[in-house]
Amino acid sequence: LEGTRRLRKAFSSLRCLADLQLSHGMGIEIMSLNLENPTNHYRLNLDNLGDRCVAQQLMLLNRWEARILQASGHPDISERGDTKNFRNVTLDSQGFAWGSEEWGIPTEGILVFDYVSTRRPDAS
Repeated sequence: LEGTRRLRKAFSSLRCLADLQLSHGMGIEIMSLNLENPTNHYRLNLDNLGDRCVAQQLMLLNRWEARILQASGHPDISERGDTKNFRNVTLDSQGFAWGSEEWGIPTEGILVFDYVSTRRPDAS
């Protein structure tokens, strides 16, 4: 329901077909991203501003989740031992990994990954 409300709100601000085409160019990923339950498979075109924004929001969320996990004394369960919740990452079909202290997003290419949140969504 949250994604539906966000889409409805976004489309209600469109004035004409050109606005719709521009919003489509921004990518549907940004409008459908659910930060309350971000666990999902992603394929993001980093040349697209909307897709790059999704990657940046997930990286920011990951930093926050990693700090919470560390502060609570839980072990690092990341794929590479780097506290990143990104798994099976490829950039332009090549294996890709961030350094343990690296939190930047590449500016171009196709980034494919599974994001596995360490938080559980509310039961509601």
